[in-house]
Amino acid sequence: GAPGAQADNAFTGCDLGPGRAGFLRGRNRALAVRALEAMAEICRGQGRRCFGIELLNEPAGVHGPLRREGGGSSLSRPVLLGWYKEAIRAIRRHLNPEVPVIINEWTSWLPWWMTQEPLSYREFGRVMFSTHVYYFGPVVADQMDARQKHGEDISAIQNFWMNTAYQTVVTEYGLNSHGSSSPEDDGFDYHLFADWMVHQFSRYALGSLVWNFDASSGAWGPVAARTIGRSAIDWLRIFNDTARLPPEALHPAPSRASARQRAGSSTQGGSRGAGQRPPRRRP
Repeated sequence: GAPGAQADNAFTGCDLGPGRAGFLRGRNRALAVRALEAMAEICRGQGRRCFGIELLNEPAGVHGPLRREGGGSSLSRPVLLGWYKEAIRAIRRHLNPEVPVIINEWTSWLPWWMTQEPLSYREFGRVMFSTHVYYFGPVVADQMDARQKHGEDISAIQNFWMNTAYQTVVTEYGLNSHGSSSPEDDGFDYHLFADWMVHQFSRYALGSLVWNFDASSGAWGPVAARTIGRSAIDWLRIFNDTARLPPEALHPAPSRASARQRAGSSTQGGSRGAGQRPPRRRP
């Protein structure tokens, strides 16, 4: 977790209690910049083995700017944006502009980011977004109902892809809350659900990582687990099927403005006329 805690729970380091995410107070931001700059030095030394650097994990505010049901605290996104700029400038003293710097954000905040002036490639280099997708609520054992629970998140990711030029990756999603994971009473088809999730995320993002590989039995360790409930997830088949799809099936055409942006403008992101310069590819 970041100094002072960027979230008000135990998932990202220090848990100071509900509503007490203190990252934006005092010296915490400056300490975090120093930490990220040190990480950038390490990343540079690793060459291509270091994909990039994520700035902050799960900043408080899962329910977005409208504070939907569930309450909770929220870190100021305008203040965070200012800190992100400061941190990226420090990172770029050590990393070339093609190495991604990643902003982690909840899907509920993606529309807000679309209203902001973009982070230009010229000044900040390649900036990507990551997001996490979870459902926490009563058990949903019906396949179609389970998919609908993620409909809002997937729509937000799709909208972000279609109307900005920021590249996005789903770095966490869960298969939880669909049964007990016991073969005795859990008949939910986890393979079918995982297959659908991976294809959705591959269509509207660069890809996805399930949480977690082997943290526990059942739905929270779906890669190492031989079965979840009565299902065996064939991850190799899922990813092979995804890899065989043509690019146009995975990534629908973005809006005209976004398409122009992706084609080579010098800025990235945002919905106000600026886009990402894509990484150069060899002919």
